Amino acid sequence: MTLALDPYTTEPQDTPQAIYLALIRLMHQRPLASITISQITREAGVSRPTFYRYFDGKMAVIHWYCQKVFDQFMKTLSMYAEEDISNQHIAYTSFYYWEEQSVFIEVLIDHEIDHVLMDRLKEFTQRSPLKFQYENDRERAYKVSFFAGGVFNLVRDWIRSGKRESIDEMSAILSGIVS
Repeated sequence: MTLALDPYTTEPQDTPQAIYLALIRLMHQRPLASITISQITREAGVSRPTFYRYFDGKMAVIHWYCQKVFDQFMKTLSMYAEEDISNQHIAYTSFYYWEEQSVFIEVLIDHEIDHVLMDRLKEFTQRSPLKFQYENDRERAYKVSFFAGGVFNLVRDWIRSGKRESIDEMSAILSGIVS
């Protein structure tokens, strides 16, 4: 269902993925600000020009992977588009997915760049099949923003706490909030 990548055991499928995995491995060792492009390219086994063919900097690598995560997640949810999918089912699918991406999310949290996830989550929520009751587009925008922020904080706190609650428990919590 997902493209969860363990930075230590995943064999890269392509050059951008090799660069991403190298960056994540390095981010486990040191702060993002102290990681150089040369270190990333050495770790990934690619040249600097190859790095710059795909990315314009370190954050572009993070944004690239985050976009891939949300594209795959949207693809997963779109399989249910024809069905009358419940918010409970969306919540379960979401936590299942976030659990699979927890290594990536932990790195974002540890490096205080989890706002990248929040920004993508807000964009995603605007396009998702969630059922919001709203009077007009402005109200919908506020509800989307509120929901995305709440989900973001719920996922972040769950991951920070070591995912003590099960996916079922977390989806029930989220569904209880949304209902």
